[in-house]
Amino acid sequence: MRKPARLIAGAKVIAGELVTFPLAANSVETARAPPDDPPDPHKLLAEYAGGVMPQPLAAFVRSQQRGGGITQERLAGLMGLSRPQLANALALRFGLSEGAADRLRAALVGLPQQQGSLL
Repeated sequence: MRKPARLIAGAKVIAGELVTFPLAANSVETARAPPDDPPDPHKLLAEYAGGVMPQPLAAFVRSQQRGGGITQERLAGLMGLSRPQLANALALRFGLSEGAADRLRAALVGLPQQQGSLL
């Protein structure tokens, strides 16, 4: 059986719908911070010193690999890793050593850049 969700103070459930009521004059409403800008992948790559990759960095590595027109096998070879090691790092299962992180940076810098459409 599903556990019921906790209600916000002052909220009521009417006909299965959560209904909230305006705040009282003496209550304080906290503002939510605006969502952060997405992290700069180039900065993430420059700062990455090994360990489990942040998800945005793994997505950037995949896009660079595909944009460079090389296989995961080839990128792993450029880094001196096996394809399963690279696949696990990109899937956020395992981290990379500091040396592997340096070789990742070097391999990505050496990839051809995908050009936009000329039309």
